[in-house]
Amino acid sequence: MKSKLFSTALMIVALVISNISIGFGHAANAQSGRLERVEAFSYRTFTMDLVRGEVTEIGIVGDRDTDLDLYVYDLDGRVLSYDEGPTDRCYVRWTAPYTGRYVVKVVNLGRVYNEFAIIYR
Repeated sequence: MKSKLFSTALMIVALVISNISIGFGHAANAQSGRLERVEAFSYRTFTMDLVRGEVTEIGIVGDRDTDLDLYVYDLDGRVLSYDEGPTDRCYVRWTAPYTGRYVVKVVNLGRVYNEFAIIYR
């Protein structure tokens, strides 16, 4: 069983990694994160409301038990950005083509659940 301490450590590591790899250089840019869980052979979706021209970055760091993939869709189902790497660490960056709602999908390709931190700005 995965412990609460492990989950907290995962979030801290994810925030540190995001600050290094994404390079949050502007204090005005908001950064948010939270811990989530996606069941085996399943997916989680989230929505984001963005303004046209807004550059958005999302990173996920999983618990290393399975492969996670990350996708961003507009409301018409078009893929705007994705990361299908072989690990549970993903990063996407895109510019919103219009003001509106976007869908973020995290897919678990593994046989067990994965607890992951998702960081976005």
